[in-house]
Amino acid sequence: MLRCVIEQDKVDSFNITLYIVEEGELRALRQIIEENGKFTIKAFEDIIQPSGETLDPKILAVYFKCAFRGILSTHFGAETMRKAFELVESKAHLEFSRLQKAKPAMQYLIYRTS
Repeated sequence: MLRCVIEQDKVDSFNITLYIVEEGELRALRQIIEENGKFTIKAFEDIIQPSGETLDPKILAVYFKCAFRGILSTHFGAETMRKAFELVESKAHLEFSRLQKAKPAMQYLIYRTS
């Protein structure tokens, strides 16, 4: 099991800011970020999945890997993350029925500190 592979101090020292919002919250989050003045929004887009296009657990796992591989591999090591991403794909298959009920759209926001 992967839990045995990762050293506890690595887990305890890992910290990443990731905020997943509910539908409709992202626009309010954008306003908060803009009003703060310490960040500059570089992109804010809606991504619409074509109707009828089915979700694929393997593709979802690849997206996750692309998004998080660098930061996770740097902290936990490449081999540990290779094993973890294998688990991500298997978990995506287990959750597939729930994922199919998700609305076919998402938004993303890219910002940088000013």
